[in-house]
Amino acid sequence: MKCITIDKELLERSDDFSDDIELCDSAENVIAKVQRSTPWNDPDNWIQLTPELSDD
Repeated sequence: MKCITIDKELLERSDDFSDDIELCDSAENVIAKVQRSTPWNDPDNWIQLTPELSDD
């Protein structure tokens, strides 16, 4: 994945990316959609849902 550093203005205009946004070019064509990161998208935040196995 490519990492692009955003400037302060974009960060402020996007409300810190707290919502999904569309990035548009100067002709207002959508060139990218950015989806807010949620806990369920990151496997490190997942919890175990299967029951523990007993010796029985």
